[in-house]
Amino acid sequence: LGGSLRYLRAVKDQDELSLIAEAVRISEQALGETLAKGLVGRREIDVAFDLECAMRALGASGPSFETIVASGPRSAMPHGAASEKVIQADEPVVIDYGCIYKGYCSDQTLTVCTGNLGGEFEAAYRCVLEAQKRGIGALAPGKKTAEVDAGAREYLDQNGYGRYFGHSLGHGVGMEVHEMPTLSTVSKDTLEDGMVVTIEPGVYLPGKFGIRLEDVFVITDSSCMRITNIDKEAITVIR
Repeated sequence: LGGSLRYLRAVKDQDELSLIAEAVRISEQALGETLAKGLVGRREIDVAFDLECAMRALGASGPSFETIVASGPRSAMPHGAASEKVIQADEPVVIDYGCIYKGYCSDQTLTVCTGNLGGEFEAAYRCVLEAQKRGIGALAPGKKTAEVDAGAREYLDQNGYGRYFGHSLGHGVGMEVHEMPTLSTVSKDTLEDGMVVTIEPGVYLPGKFGIRLEDVFVITDSSCMRITNIDKEAITVIR
């Protein structure tokens, strides 16, 4: 779709919101089942395969994009597809995944650990979490998406991580996993009631680790409502 046609699907009705919410529910249940098997000693591609199989078993028609499972230094690759690398103890693991349910997509990213990663990782995680909170707090009808992006980006920049955040803050979600609007520094979009968007700041330190936290929200009368449910406040350890 080009031009103004790209915005035809930007505002969702209640039926569409229900389908997106069910896609989210399926994907989150599937992730819980997958993580219950543990991570250490498993290849990234095997974790991704198990997750995709679980989503299908729960009613999804398939993943909404290529599942990302990136561990250790590979987590610093913002869009690193799952590889044959074996996940080790005391590593970060970025999991970016979603499914399609009756034509509608889910999308979520969490960063877990397979042990204790120390103060540098914890400090970066807290900054990404706070940047996400600032982005979420700025969501409201009539708000310019570039301003939402700027608030989160400026916080990371003030804390020394700005140059390690190289992608946009978010995007619309619906029948495709990337739809209008876009939340970026160059976007001219304005949020409207009924739009469904992601907020996904990240920090990627080459050779060390990466962190991305992503949730999905629907814009409401005065602010937003969260559709995803996994709590990212605490650093989750999966061994």
